[in-house]
Formats: sequence, structure tokens, C-alpha cells
Amino acid sequence: MVVAMKSKKLLLIICGAAWSLFLTSCGNSHSLSLDVDKEGKVKQKVGSTVFRIPKQYIVTPFPWLPKKGLDVSRSLQLLIPMEDILSEPIGHNESLSVTISPASGRSMHEWLPLTQDAWLGRGRFKKGAIEEDPKTGLVYVHSHDDIHFSVFTRRPDPGLDGRKYWLADCITWSSSDIKCASLVRTGDIWVKLFMPVNEPARMADYRNMVKQLVESWMVDDSAPAEE
Repeated sequence: MVVAMKSKKLLLIICGAAWSLFLTSCGNSHSLSLDVDKEGKVKQKVGSTVFRIPKQYIVTPFPWLPKKGLDVSRSLQLLIPMEDILSEPIGHNESLSVTISPASGRSMHEWLPLTQDAWLGRGRFKKGAIEEDPKTGLVYVHSHDDIHFSVFTRRPDPGLDGRKYWLADCITWSSSDIKCASLVRTGDIWVKLFMPVNEPARMADYRNMVKQLVESWMVDDSAPAEE
């Protein structure tokens, strides 16, 4: 039994790593030499959009990246404590992972490799259970091994584009440990989030919170960073 549980845990770890919409940082052990203003924020440009982001949120998982300045022309990764965005505790002390990437030349489909499989009932979602929540109207499409599930705002229909009705992709580590990923666009930026949740149905709320937070960091490109 113990061996079986360990094997399942290992399988979940492998599947989770392959499934994640983006790479989650293992920590901020690599110190970055960034220009920080008097408010503790760093001015960074992602694509054509400029941000002033609290330095403590900016992380890099790769020790070979340059220490002086951070090349974020393709993406910028952040780790944000859950209590910084949620007014009520959800029972997790983990951080929310956020990746900010330029939207130019990149479609939503690029970030959602499993969404179409869930919508069309193919791949790991073939013969998976489909549940509809009568209270919220949300539909949960489960993988055949019941490890992953996707959340949609309507029941799948092959004749429609599932991306229009997609809310989140989730992975079940245990009955009390669920993590979900979602994606939202603001201006010329894709914002991807990956977070622990108690109620996957609230991912729309969480996504909007993160979107508003990211938008609050946007600044005029012509405005100089505060010293």
C-alpha cells in the first residue's frame, strides 16, 4: 500500500510538471541586482508594456540568467503570497505563481494544450466523467484517471470553440489539495496564474483579482521610474 501511494505521488508530480501552464519557481535563492525605487518597486518592460512591480515578487528559477537586469522580453515570473491578494484565508500558506507574457504573436491555444482535449473528450480525457454543478452551472470534465479536470462555463460541444467557455485546468494531488491554472488577457499581455484552491468554481474571481493587480502595476512607458 505504501509503495503504491508513493508511486501515485511520483506519477502526480511528473504529470503535474508536464501539465502546468508555466514553470513554477523553486524559490528566489538567486539574488537579482535590479534597480529598486523608493517604494521598493522595479520598473520592467514585458513586450511593449511597462510595469512597476514590488521587487519581492520577482523571481527567476534559473541561476544562469544575468544578475544585472532581467531579460523579460518573453516573460516575467512572479511569486505572490496568497494573503496579498485574498481578503479571506483559504487554508493554504503557499504562493500564487504568475507569469506575465507578451500576447503579440501568441494565441490562447498555445497556453492551453489540455483544454481542447478536455472539450473534445480525447487523450487523457477520453471516457472521463463530466459533472455539472447545478448551483453554479459550471461543468467539470475529468481525465480518465481522475487526476486532472478542466472547468467550463457550459457543457462541451464539439461544434463550438471550447476556449470561449474555459475557466481553469486543475490537478488533484489529494482530496484536500487541488491546484488550478487559469489565463486572462489584459491589453497586450497574457497573465497566467497557478494557485492552490478550495473551490475551483471561484477561479473566475481569483483570475479577476490577479488581472486587476497586474493592471495596477502598468505605467506609462514615457514616465521615468521613481528614484
